[in-house]
Amino acid sequence: MNLVMYSLIINMMICLYLAYRIYQSTNDALHYGIIFLLLFIITYPLKIYITISYGINVLNVDEVPVNGYWFTIFISNTGAIIFIFPIFIFKKIIVKSNQSLEIQNRILNKKSMFLWLLLLAISIVFLSYGFDAIKAVFSFSQQEMANRITERTGERVGAGLNAVLRSVGITLIYIYIMKISDNFSYFSKIKKLLLLVILLVSSYLLLAVSGSKVMALFPWVVFLLYYNRLKLRKNMHGISVKLLIYVGTLSLFSIALLGYIRGFGTIVSEYGYSATYLAFRQLTNAFDAGDNLLLLLHRMENIMFGEIYFHTTIDYLTSWIPRFIWADKPLVRGNQYIMQYIFPERFGGHMGEAISSSLHGQLLLDGGFFYMIFMIFIMGLLYRYLYYLFIRKNNFFLHIIYIWFTINIFGLLRSGFGIFSGFINFSFGMVIVYIFYNILKKKYSTKDKYKKESY
Repeated sequence: MNLVMYSLIINMMICLYLAYRIYQSTNDALHYGIIFLLLFIITYPLKIYITISYGINVLNVDEVPVNGYWFTIFISNTGAIIFIFPIFIFKKIIVKSNQSLEIQNRILNKKSMFLWLLLLAISIVFLSYGFDAIKAVFSFSQQEMANRITERTGERVGAGLNAVLRSVGITLIYIYIMKISDNFSYFSKIKKLLLLVILLVSSYLLLAVSGSKVMALFPWVVFLLYYNRLKLRKNMHGISVKLLIYVGTLSLFSIALLGYIRGFGTIVSEYGYSATYLAFRQLTNAFDAGDNLLLLLHRMENIMFGEIYFHTTIDYLTSWIPRFIWADKPLVRGNQYIMQYIFPERFGGHMGEAISSSLHGQLLLDGGFFYMIFMIFIMGLLYRYLYYLFIRKNNFFLHIIYIWFTINIFGLLRSGFGIFSGFINFSFGMVIVYIFYNILKKKYSTKDKYKKESY
């Protein structure tokens, strides 16, 4: 195992070098390729290293022999190289300075409309989770907060309308935060401090109402990504590497802390572990895809051509179809189907937990090695194109799409094609907001036209 551990260290160093090369060519420390590589390091080589050294893992991987570790390193790195390949082979995206920076429109520049936008967004998100979830926000109860984790499993079934409503609210939050980022440089110190408080409160509210660490962190990520874009377009240079290191370290600490706070430490009283140990377990468990890939590859019998005939890919592409149209829509889908097939010892039915299958594992099971290569390359192309639109275009709906996919790189590494199921559901809400936005835009344009004619 010592040789495996040395190779994992070298693996991490190579990934850091590739991330540095991307930064050299783009001056963008928050480039999606850099984020992908940094999260890849934590999710695969570092997490496998921790598994070997300390035995901390979600699934028991004791049955995996040494050659299984070598094969996992090969498969995981092959996928990572294929994903970032388009960044290096295609023409560099040139950032033009002094372009129009702000979200310029009559609607969002009205202060009253902007305030109503925030209130509407919060109300829609809260209502989409239901009154029981809202009760958990204001209860400050250990049990109520811990119950939100259990209740999330029941929300997977029959929650299509709530998911659309939630995506409407989240889209509005995106727009609100992006607009704040537009004006952040002009804020006074008091306003910046107030923004910090608003983001902290928002993180707690989203954590309490959703039971999700990702939801709790997403306002911060949206702000940082959009603020970085504005710096790139103005100065042709994004945030500094030093700030990236600070933000990255703080993010890891936040994941551990939020995972612990999510249950207000109720696990401590049950098992007697220290808070520090539990927070570390929460952090490592969040990056469980590497361990899961180890066991999945060990148990697979046909890695070249797959075993479940694109079952989960079809699941993810059809997840948006409501049950009143598709009455026989399976309850066990996606990651849970993979659990039932390859990790039966942890499968607890459609109301049970959903353990991540990893980017590589999901695609390998669906169609085999060459299907994995093809799909990861297509995803790499998609991310590069979305990055181009994000940097060069002024349409903030395109910006929302890129930021959504960047936030979900973590989900991509954990569940593969599964993020497209989430995006399809999210896009319904975004389209609704887009339609209403254009109606309001047309209304204000007509008013301006009549005013000019009256003069």
